[in-house]
Amino acid sequence: MRLPMLRVLMSALLVLVATFAAAAPSPGQSLYARPRYPLRPLSRPLAGAENIVYPADAGVVDVTKAPYLAKGDGRADDTTAIQKALNDHPSQGAIIYLPNGVYVLSDTLHWPHGADPGGEEKETVLQGQSRAGTVLTLRDERPGFGSAGRPRAVINTGRAPAQRFGNEVHNLTVDTGAGNPGACGLQFIAKTRGAFTTFPLSQVMGRGWSGWTWATRTSRGRV
Repeated sequence: MRLPMLRVLMSALLVLVATFAAAAPSPGQSLYARPRYPLRPLSRPLAGAENIVYPADAGVVDVTKAPYLAKGDGRADDTTAIQKALNDHPSQGAIIYLPNGVYVLSDTLHWPHGADPGGEEKETVLQGQSRAGTVLTLRDERPGFGSAGRPRAVINTGRAPAQRFGNEVHNLTVDTGAGNPGACGLQFIAKTRGAFTTFPLSQVMGRGWSGWTWATRTSRGRV
């Protein structure tokens, strides 16, 4: 009796293994459905979401205005436009503002380095209009983001050692796309004061990196 029972159990086990193998995604196949971000007119408030806006004379740097002219339309690559807005305001306490829209990226956004030795990459705020409405999405299968063993950030606020005072990221979503297992949404460092809030991340592949990291070598500072 034991031998037939063993055969039955082995057959059942093989069926289970075959079922799980068939359900498992092949390399490059998504584990989760790709998030959809309905396109809407740039900066239009999103129903049910917060609506962070500034007066015209507030002095914030709107990446969709001249001279940067980011599109936020889910099609055009806005990496250069947003990076230029960052680079033009190094360590100045600037608020780099992204109205609601879908901003396509092909590379890392780096905090501006500036020219002050030891005091670079600080006092910079990246501010979205709303968590659900301001989306930064990395293109699929980007070079440099392919290794989970070598994570690379979509937003990088700098590395230690340095002062890094006052760095902040607020009210936006980062989508690390598909085929980017090494993509990390945010590499964050701030000293003495700093914050990132209402900052969800989405990863189509469901494997590798996705969220945020303190991996700044010798110094982490405070949030």
